[in-house]
Amino acid sequence: MALFPGAPLRAALATPPFGLPFASPPSLNSWYVGQWYGNTTGAYRNREGIYAAGQGLHFGIDFSAPCHTPVVAIGDGAVRAIDGPFGAWPHHIVLEHANGLSSLYGHLVER
Repeated sequence: MALFPGAPLRAALATPPFGLPFASPPSLNSWYVGQWYGNTTGAYRNREGIYAAGQGLHFGIDFSAPCHTPVVAIGDGAVRAIDGPFGAWPHHIVLEHANGLSSLYGHLVER
């Protein structure tokens, strides 16, 4: 999303800055997050029983997709880290976006 002098704010906000590349119907193994978000298998929640290292809180949303599904970024950005200290086993990538936000794509089968 870019704001230009003279461009109406309403028009600039009409297109969300980020989007997801898929939208599957809900299933027994997932739940619906929102009309355009699709399904998730894990969201922000305390998972102390899963993380023995004490990480506890899961800071992301895991979207359900078959293995080897191509991953599409939510927006333009530069690669900040590949398999860095952020978890998301077995592989992950972090993109830094122009607005100062970052997005992490984790639990990737291939590097």
